[in-house]
Amino acid sequence: MFVNLLGIGAITLFNAYYSFGTMLFKVSLASAATDFFWSEIVFNGLFLIVWNGYVLIRYLVKKYRK
Repeated sequence: MFVNLLGIGAITLFNAYYSFGTMLFKVSLASAATDFFWSEIVFNGLFLIVWNGYVLIRYLVKKYRK
């Protein structure tokens, strides 16, 4: 659970930096917010699926190996 929160936090900071950093180059707030929203869904969703899938596979392997 802690790794999930830590990963989501790191990905959120990364996405905020790259989405709202473009406002320095005259990109509108609405466009930056839309980019941030969709990148959050994609990257956080992908992270959660991959990480929790890895944890589930490790759990099942450990359970059936005994």
